Amino acid sequence: MKKLARLIGLAGLSVLIAAGPSLAQSGNVPGSDGDLRARQAELYDALKDRPDDLDLMALYAKVSIELEDYEAAISTMERMLIYRQDLPQVRRELGVAYFNLGSYQAAQLYLEQVLEDDSLPAPIRGNVEAYLAEIGKRTRKNRFDFTGAVGVIHSTNANFGPEGLLNTPVGLLPIVSGEAEADTGIRTVLSFAHDHDLQRPNNDIWRTTGTYLGIRYFDVTEGDTDYLTVRTGPRLSLNEEEFGPKIRPYLDASYVGSDDSGLYYQVSLGGEYTQTLSTYWSLFADVSTGFRNMLDQDLDGFNLFRADSEIGVAYIPTRDLIFRGSLIFEQEAAEDFENTNTEIGGRLGAEYQYFPGFDFIETKWRVGGFLDLRGRFFPGAQRAVGLSDSRQDLDFAAGFSHVFGITDNWALQFDMSSLVRSSNIQNFDLDNVSVSLSGVFKL
Repeated sequence: MKKLARLIGLAGLSVLIAAGPSLAQSGNVPGSDGDLRARQAELYDALKDRPDDLDLMALYAKVSIELEDYEAAISTMERMLIYRQDLPQVRRELGVAYFNLGSYQAAQLYLEQVLEDDSLPAPIRGNVEAYLAEIGKRTRKNRFDFTGAVGVIHSTNANFGPEGLLNTPVGLLPIVSGEAEADTGIRTVLSFAHDHDLQRPNNDIWRTTGTYLGIRYFDVTEGDTDYLTVRTGPRLSLNEEEFGPKIRPYLDASYVGSDDSGLYYQVSLGGEYTQTLSTYWSLFADVSTGFRNMLDQDLDGFNLFRADSEIGVAYIPTRDLIFRGSLIFEQEAAEDFENTNTEIGGRLGAEYQYFPGFDFIETKWRVGGFLDLRGRFFPGAQRAVGLSDSRQDLDFAAGFSHVFGITDNWALQFDMSSLVRSSNIQNFDLDNVSVSLSGVFKL
């Protein structure tokens, strides 16, 4: 049988330029968030007494941008332009602030005005042109992104031993291998996303995404993996606000192969829901139902219908930092009752982006990690292992990833993940640690 491995000019105005091509990207103002908010409040009070002080307005806008309070920064900089029209650096920061809010039409207006200044320094001109190019990309009717990663992977349990019924990261699978075997191989990950603009004022789109994961070990061929999934459906606003609640009904299809042969295919219908609750908090949910069909008739007992749900929240204290937490519930009703199971669990994750401080690095580095804890319960007797007992598993998974960006298109990526399964039936226990290093290309 087959096995499966595992399955992005004025003194005050001078501070807007000193930090680099764009203040909104720099993140170089010292002090904690609380210190910055206190400073913002202090400057706001000072502006009440000196509302036409351009230096004071520039400082207030700078601090507001560091706090990612773009609305406050925009209103202040637009007021500056009422007093002085010849401030291209202010127009540039206005364009960047609107860009970060997703108001691309306003961003384009201000950035194009900046380019009308013939005396604009070449680095700043290049920065503005880069923003305009990105705006053009994001406002096209059809937008396409592609990422490819190829690298080396080492696994301490490439065959997911020991022998038994194992619920791998991409499904419940039979295996007949013996003890765990370590091996090294090549891992390939390809992903794409296509957005078709539905030409509605609230930025509705039809989104199609796809991912391919392939692993080829040098010796333990039972762990060789092919995993392909495609999801398509519209992302629709539930009101007229661009950043309001959105729902995305979708069709999801996937294929899994192991040891160079097909294992199963799966089709699901579902829906995603997202809603911004405040400046810092957002809600997300995903509910789906579908079926899985094994391609080997000897494994028909693993054919099943499934229902999955996940609900969680995201906390975004800054533009570069995000925390996520979710609860997960899954139900699988298999053709063979002993393979029917219920899974309940939760996941915590975090991601942080930062500039590493090297002049030759053009993009932010990204680091992230997750913790995942799940309980799985099989009500039927485990006849496959000669027992009348029902099975109960506890899975603990953890992962870490760091993307070392070099340019906008090239990066190195380090990944490490671990899975530990403890079961009341000993031969279902397993553990595995995988480490990989890949080169990444993004189009």
